[in-house]
Amino acid sequence: MGKKTNHPQKLSRGQKQRLIIGTSLLSNRKVIVLDEPTSGLDYRSMIIMSDLITKKAEEVPFIIITHDLELLFKTCHSVLMINKDSYKKISVKGNENIIFDFINKE
Repeated sequence: MGKKTNHPQKLSRGQKQRLIIGTSLLSNRKVIVLDEPTSGLDYRSMIIMSDLITKKAEEVPFIIITHDLELLFKTCHSVLMINKDSYKKISVKGNENIIFDFINKE
């Protein structure tokens, strides 16, 4: 049976994270909001989650709050960069250096 019969409290942090994200991807929401979806995930799991998010994003829009630049560059089309004084929405593709500079200033 594997882990599918385990109570969620017995799962590791990464397993809980994957369960929560998987549940949200299966929902029928009009918009899906994910807060730090790769927190606690290893690289392989992050790639799998990114692929699942990208596929689901064909059906429903996502709002992803993240500091994970790899996820951002692999998954997102645009980014809203927010700091205490201002905000700026830009396309991800072609603006990688602007995004890096913004993150490094924070």
